[in-house]
Amino acid sequence: SCFIISKDDTASYNQIKGRTMIAYFKGNKINRIRVIGNAETLYYLREENKDLIGIQKAISNRMVIYLDSNQISGFTYIDKPDGAIHTVFELSGDDLILRDFKWIEGRRPIKKGDIFIW
Repeated sequence: SCFIISKDDTASYNQIKGRTMIAYFKGNKINRIRVIGNAETLYYLREENKDLIGIQKAISNRMVIYLDSNQISGFTYIDKPDGAIHTVFELSGDDLILRDFKWIEGRRPIKKGDIFIW
């Protein structure tokens, strides 16, 4: 499976998981990503001033992630979506980590060519 992980704050991670991911570029930047098969998200929703709105947990067979200026600007869940936005008090521990999640800072791709290093 594939993961997209980004730090939300020092202890929290935004997570997107799926069987296959295909990135689409506009110019030299990714502008959307298709997730095909077993798409899952755990994403911290924030106001413009960074106040936490809630934690979105969702699953779907497929999804599309939209990016603007290297930041996620939206999601479209396709084919049997199911999910909810939870308060920070509703989730804890394992509820805040998707299965098979691993944060390995030293293996995180920084440059475009890094994705080919296994």
